[in-house]
Amino acid sequence: VQMAYAEPTFSFKFGTFGTANNQLKTPHDVDISSDGKSIYVTDTDNHRIIVFDDDGDYDYKFGTFCNMTSIQNCNDDADGADSDGDGQFNNPFSGVLDAFGNFFVVDSDNERIQRFDDGDGQFELKFGSSDDTKPEYLGSAQGIATQKSTQKIFVSSMDTDSISVFN
Repeated sequence: VQMAYAEPTFSFKFGTFGTANNQLKTPHDVDISSDGKSIYVTDTDNHRIIVFDDDGDYDYKFGTFCNMTSIQNCNDDADGADSDGDGQFNNPFSGVLDAFGNFFVVDSDNERIQRFDDGDGQFELKFGSSDDTKPEYLGSAQGIATQKSTQKIFVSSMDTDSISVFN
């Protein structure tokens, strides 16, 4: 059986360079909610996640800069935060929405993964380690994927040349 696909045609573009709510600086990743109504952009150099509606209009954002190594600009102001740095980023690289209403963000230069509620961007938890003697060490992680059937989370790391699997 042979499948025929139509040539993709350009529809529209959104976002321009900058720091305003509808602007981006080095967006590395984009994810779409299961209902197709929300677009999650990992806005790496602005250290945040911006959520747009399906027409590309700004909806909301979450995350601010925090360097966990030097404890620079870290606070516990994020919705749901328990400690300094929760819900903040240092060059977030990618994200993934899972089937259970969670949005996982690779907080690359803070060497961890953070989980948020995909409905409002509220911080829920963090995992991974910046300690290279621990098995959960992530280094500068880049990619992330989830598996619905097992609820496993897969994270790729350029520093360790490996894939870390979390339950």
